Amino acid sequence: MRMKAPILQAARSASCSNFHHTISGVDRAALPWLIAQLHDPEEKPLLFIANTDEEAESISSDLRLFLGSVLFLPSWEFSPYRKIAPSITCRHLRLHALGTLLHPAARSMGLVCVSSWLALSQCAPAQDLFLASPVLRRGTRLSPDELASRLLSLGYLSVHTVEDRGTFSRRGGVFDLFIPGSTHPLRLDYFDDEIDSLRPFDPASQASLRGEAVEQAVVWPNRDFLCDPENLSKARQRIRDWSDSVSLPRKSREQILETLAAGIATEELDYLLPLMDDTARPALDLLEGRVRLMAWEPRSGLDRLVETLSGFTRHFEEARKESLVCVPPASLFLSPEDWDRRISCVLEARVLRVEGDGKTANGTHLDTRPTPSLHATERPRERKRSVNVDHLVRYLGECRESGLQVTILCRSEAQLERIEFLLAQRRIKFARHPSGAPLDQPPDPWTVRLAFGELSHGFQERAQGHVFLPDHGIFGTPPPSGEAPRTPGAEVTPSLDLQEGDLVVHPEHGVGKYCGIVSLTASGVTGEFVLLEYGGQDKLYLPVYRLNLIQRWVGGGGPRPSLDKLGSQHFQKAKERAREAARDIAADLIKVHAERRLKKGFRFSDPDELYREFEGNFPYDETPDQLRAIEDTIRDMCSDHPMDRLICGDVGFGKTEVAIRAAFKACQDGKQVAILVPTTVLAEQHLSTFSRRLKDQALTVRGLSRFRPKAEQAETTAGLREGRVDIVIGTHRILSGDVEFSDLGLIIIDEEQRFGVEHKERLKKIRATVDVLTLTATPIPRTLHMSLMGLRDMCSDHPMDRLICGDVGFG
Repeated sequence: MRMKAPILQAARSASCSNFHHTISGVDRAALPWLIAQLHDPEEKPLLFIANTDEEAESISSDLRLFLGSVLFLPSWEFSPYRKIAPSITCRHLRLHALGTLLHPAARSMGLVCVSSWLALSQCAPAQDLFLASPVLRRGTRLSPDELASRLLSLGYLSVHTVEDRGTFSRRGGVFDLFIPGSTHPLRLDYFDDEIDSLRPFDPASQASLRGEAVEQAVVWPNRDFLCDPENLSKARQRIRDWSDSVSLPRKSREQILETLAAGIATEELDYLLPLMDDTARPALDLLEGRVRLMAWEPRSGLDRLVETLSGFTRHFEEARKESLVCVPPASLFLSPEDWDRRISCVLEARVLRVEGDGKTANGTHLDTRPTPSLHATERPRERKRSVNVDHLVRYLGECRESGLQVTILCRSEAQLERIEFLLAQRRIKFARHPSGAPLDQPPDPWTVRLAFGELSHGFQERAQGHVFLPDHGIFGTPPPSGEAPRTPGAEVTPSLDLQEGDLVVHPEHGVGKYCGIVSLTASGVTGEFVLLEYGGQDKLYLPVYRLNLIQRWVGGGGPRPSLDKLGSQHFQKAKERAREAARDIAADLIKVHAERRLKKGFRFSDPDELYREFEGNFPYDETPDQLRAIEDTIRDMCSDHPMDRLICGDVGFGKTEVAIRAAFKACQDGKQVAILVPTTVLAEQHLSTFSRRLKDQALTVRGLSRFRPKAEQAETTAGLREGRVDIVIGTHRILSGDVEFSDLGLIIIDEEQRFGVEHKERLKKIRATVDVLTLTATPIPRTLHMSLMGLRDMCSDHPMDRLICGDVGFG
């Protein structure tokens, strides 16, 4: 969304004056739009200052809707005096942003960067560090040895397989590296000492991405200082001299000096940047004159900066009492007093939020305001139409009468299709906005535009007649912040969390014993391998990047199996015997399930606008497998035959949302839902999740277990009998003889394999006439085999980019 606006012209003329231009009447929600208006692709980069890092990150994320590529310059995530290592992600974002703004080969003209007062005050490496970053192009003569040496000095780590930013590896004429700030790692093909090609590749599969070529890559540093032996030696001396000047005990600095002597630069050294690089200075000093600076509510931002630095000062005094090696805040941050002296000179424009219609002298006043909340909080129990959509239709009519173009922003294809369905039901004219087309086209109030994109807040601006409404402004549930972007085609294997001595299963070699990770050198290349021991003292060395081939052995309570022998047919014969046994089990069950197929069940109604609205209220983007599982489940419920479907997926893969939507569909048609779980803890978890997800619906959700008070149990059973309770969640207490349902339509069973024989017999009697949905992470062989053979319907969920959890210690 790029245009030459009067606002831009006024701000540009003010930049040559002794005062900064003032833009008032700007709501926080409209800031991304305003920054896009002030952006000029033919000018120096625009650096916009927000009050906090969180606000800056939110603005930069929203700005991508209008501008595409946006830089984000954060500060350290933690206090530099709290014994917590700085965030590597924040450091990478910071170095990438600074490098792009400072390096002549980065083509920064017209870029937009969003930062905070604290981030611009924070100490940053000198420009020389970024100028030392090599520029890689096809035809560049830079030998692999020289490139590796320069990467090591820039703080990169040499690894066997490149998967993380700030690492590189060499394999003959192939050189892999992952530059901080890049979406994908790069693979360099060498011809002698000349780079022949640059290709991105997938770090999970290690396969090159076809059809994508890289013309140029600037290798940004991975640390805030040079990590070559000469600089680390100078840093050791500076730390030693500074420690002596403040009378710091020798034992406090010994560990830091020893690691530096070994050539190791730990993460905490970022907090000692003035000692690691004596040319370091505040980021504002580096960028002043190179960027156009504009700020949001500068007085409020500076007050926040004063508060933050006061806290850091207290932390510093506490750290000094503990004799920790640390430098004072005055050495790490630009002081608020310095900001006060320089702000009128460095700021081109300040943006203010002014209530009412008052105008600011020597400035521009805009008429921007947030969109109203269209999400209903009160919902009648008996309703045939969506209250949210009623509010939306009314608001669209008001915008049409005012001549405003409404653009509804959808975060996914599924969400866009839901809104298309809802608008079509109300006969409202709409059109999909062409992907990649600018959003500043002339307004057409009679047509609602549907576009892909995300905004944290909706807003309207009357000068050009636009209203931008995110989908969560209709459905009421904003997407979670900080969600990691997915990389298409990258499936992540769950962590095995193996201990030495654990039994594992290899698909070809069978059961072996895990003996840890070992390093081996072959053909001059050192790599890490998983050592597996088999029968007869046989050993198998499995490269760590093939770790996905093995799985932990999970027994059924019997004795540990003997180790298979490499090259024997024992494991293959065992697999064949298991297949034959599974076929025998199926013969006893085919008759029962054939009879069930012949019975007529309750046919639920097709999804309507209330159901689509409920779908849209889900705060996350569904995975393709999750969407397929939901569609298959609802289709089964809307058929004439009783449903018997198995949903198989690991913990956290989204099975509960499938169950919630099935339960909502059943309740829509006046049926009751029973959710059976094996433990009271899981019952409480499901009760909390279902209650939170259904809080805006006129449905009654209750829990039932033997740990509930007797009076509450009696009230719940009476409500089920009389039809006042819509959904009951509980343990096998639900199967007791005193529990009767008014009109049971759906049973949801979580982890069926954990129920006893007596409970399963009771379930068989119930499930003959109602729809059944079974959720499991570890299906028993019989249940799984029935699903694979088609006797029971099954969906499995394997979402991409499942992240590994890490621990952060607080001192």
